[in-house]
Amino acid sequence: MSCRVCGSFAINDHHHGREPGVDLDLCDVDYWRTRAEQRERVIQSMHQHYNPGAEPFEGFVIDDDGTELDAVNSLDRMIMDYAKARSGQAAEFVVVPPSLRAA
Repeated sequence: MSCRVCGSFAINDHHHGREPGVDLDLCDVDYWRTRAEQRERVIQSMHQHYNPGAEPFEGFVIDDDGTELDAVNSLDRMIMDYAKARSGQAAEFVVVPPSLRAA
């Protein structure tokens, strides 16, 4: 079976912190992307409800050689590092504040 979103065959329902038997029509990346998007909506709702007028945290993600990643690759990196951390491996995720962005 392939992923209903992207067509990938990387569906490992017993690895990377996935709940076995859940969302078997999603590859590992889209499984975690779906959960990240759901949680983002909850966080945004909480932020708007409990802290109106406050600015959200902004930053950017860099890869191993310091190159800034775009939004899609940043989300993929966050999802995969989260899965690594859930499985007991060391995460290597780095978020840099905008003030340190190279000119």
